[in-house]
Amino acid sequence: MRELRNEEMKKIDGGTGTFTATMLGAIYKIIQTIYNIGDAFGSSIRRVVEDKNCTL
Repeated sequence: MRELRNEEMKKIDGGTGTFTATMLGAIYKIIQTIYNIGDAFGSSIRRVVEDKNCTL
């Protein structure tokens, strides 16, 4: 491994501004969570409207 000079270090691009697999996975997880909350909320509204609630 060789040492880099300051001029060479300034030219290194660290990949900023791009989407990584971790970031895409996190965005997918957020969308999935929002969808699941909406699905559960919609199902509970439907059960209340149709009067099909389970008694405890």
